[in-house]
Amino acid sequence: MDNGKQEHYQKLRKTYPKFTYSGYSIIASDKTFDVRYHFAIEDLAEFKPEWSITKPDIHHEVIDDGVLQKKRQKHQDALEYSVLSEALL
Repeated sequence: MDNGKQEHYQKLRKTYPKFTYSGYSIIASDKTFDVRYHFAIEDLAEFKPEWSITKPDIHHEVIDDGVLQKKRQKHQDALEYSVLSEALL
């Protein structure tokens, strides 16, 4: 921190020695997450900075290119072969 900023910081700390962080809240809606923090400087002010974060718009689309169906059929065929082999033994 440069010297000018440091001096300004020290002056504020001396004038307002009690800076309080009281907590935060998160509210989730269908489209956003809203985050709010709660701060106070005794004998001066209270403030609550807030951010709204938009949720991504994600759509899941089922794509049937036949690969999944082939894998299921292969698994089903192997299962039927296993059951048939056990029955013949």
